[in-house]
Amino acid sequence: MKHSIGTFWACVSLALYAGIPAQAAPIFVEQGSTYLRTQPGQLVTGGIFGGAIFDPTPIAHGANLVITRTEDIEINGAPGVIKLTGIAMHTRAPVLFGGSFFDVFVDLDPAHLADDVGTLTITGDLTGGTATETFTYFARLSLVDAVTHASGPTQVIKINSVSAAPFAWSPNPTPGAVLVIGPDPDGGQDDPLVSLRTGLADDEVNFFPSGTFQTIGTGPSGGSTTATVTPDVPEPGSFLLVGLGLAGLRLVRRERARH
Repeated sequence: MKHSIGTFWACVSLALYAGIPAQAAPIFVEQGSTYLRTQPGQLVTGGIFGGAIFDPTPIAHGANLVITRTEDIEINGAPGVIKLTGIAMHTRAPVLFGGSFFDVFVDLDPAHLADDVGTLTITGDLTGGTATETFTYFARLSLVDAVTHASGPTQVIKINSVSAAPFAWSPNPTPGAVLVIGPDPDGGQDDPLVSLRTGLADDEVNFFPSGTFQTIGTGPSGGSTTATVTPDVPEPGSFLLVGLGLAGLRLVRRERARH
């Protein structure tokens, strides 16, 4: 009799367990970096630099924006930690500041590098999906006199940035994406600057935005800007021509200033 009762309850337990849906195993986007480029013509509205137009300045493999995932991020899980590890822009034309005209160059303030952090929320599966990101970072704006080329004042601005809408991502790079290839040490120290990691497990993927998207940045003095960001980064060599063009413009300005 005891054997029959035990068999009965075993069957009941099995039936109840079978009715509970199995939990899907977690899947992850690997730690690494994404290299992006802000499209030229980024207009600032409001604030002390309202009306200024910024263009990208290449700093890493032709990119001017580098975002690093400091940890593996679970897809469809909690937001993961990311850092803004590189940004560089310059004004297209001199801007009026304090009664003089200056060229303005933007990078990260060295005193606040540990504070340039944000979150990345990823949805989808191993084939891709959508993502959103938020950032707080401290931009250093270095002013250079447009006529004398003497160093001018420096402004540090705290900027809050957020994706204007969820953007698409893929485990595979798009044409023109920066590829910094490195292994997945599986227990060792990952290189955070790798964008395409090899030797991944079946539950791990790389992360590449698969098209252009927009971010909205706001500053403390009412200034704001909407940047269009693309994963398609021109070859670094093509920026040499841009650099030569800028140098030529500066020589022309010097000659005009002499006369």
